[in-house]
Amino acid sequence: MSKKQIKNLVRILVTALIIAVLFAAPVTGVIRLIMWMAAYLIIGYDILIKAFKGIKNRQPLDENLLMSIATVGAIALALYDKSGDYSEAVAVMLFYQIGEWFQGYAVGKSRKNISELMDIVILRLRTAGSNRSTLMKLRSGRLFWSSPERRYLSMESWLMEILPWTPPP
Repeated sequence: MSKKQIKNLVRILVTALIIAVLFAAPVTGVIRLIMWMAAYLIIGYDILIKAFKGIKNRQPLDENLLMSIATVGAIALALYDKSGDYSEAVAVMLFYQIGEWFQGYAVGKSRKNISELMDIVILRLRTAGSNRSTLMKLRSGRLFWSSPERRYLSMESWLMEILPWTPPP
């Protein structure tokens, strides 16, 4: 995992812990509001910043603005009703960030796997003393040749020509 993914995971866990404490402890009044807003800002500050940047750059209609509108609207309704139920706004932002974390993790693993596959190069080889071509897979940085007689031979002494691989007709 990258540093950014670890940071986001810590933010998710801290917010989940604050939510658990708020549901378990009998906190009321202004302290309750402050704790819910702290949880909201811990989990959602980057989404709010991205939403404002999107508006500033004249590209406002993106998922960040929509998430900001939904969660700020839920907070506004809780303030208007004087119910003190800010859990919906924080939970929506928390679940959104969990989804974003899983997406980032999956994309990172996919990129790693693709880059590993790109390191494998298929070449057609013609060796000294032989007119036949041999297909082989080379990993970058390794110089080995596969033959039926010996499992691996160093290409440095046997290689005469490397040609790009072309599929057989």
